[in-house]
Amino acid sequence: MAEGEHGSKVIDFYGTLKEIIQLDYNSNDNLDGRSVILFKCDWFKLDGKKKELKNDRFFKSVNVESLWYKDDSLILATQARKIFYLPDTKYRKNWQVVQTFDYRHLFNISETEGAPFTGP
Repeated sequence: MAEGEHGSKVIDFYGTLKEIIQLDYNSNDNLDGRSVILFKCDWFKLDGKKKELKNDRFFKSVNVESLWYKDDSLILATQARKIFYLPDTKYRKNWQVVQTFDYRHLFNISETEGAPFTGP
């Protein structure tokens, strides 16, 4: 999932990761190599004649039958959000429930210099 602009609105794009691309380069004649990670994705079409995204207060379901933005399929790895899809038992064929999650047990703990470690 990645946030992006479609028309004049900012929307969430849902898709599947197809390829990871690493671009390596040098800057300012510096020998230190730098790199950029890109994700190539297949994006599920979210607008059209029939509704392609259904949101019923509890779940979001996306129709995975048709794709869009085939010529604009790359995003920076930092723009992506990890999600997964589950079979949709309500709408059935070609529909998947979008499941997002937040990372747990990630803490930003500052270190105190010279403080002794006291084990559990």
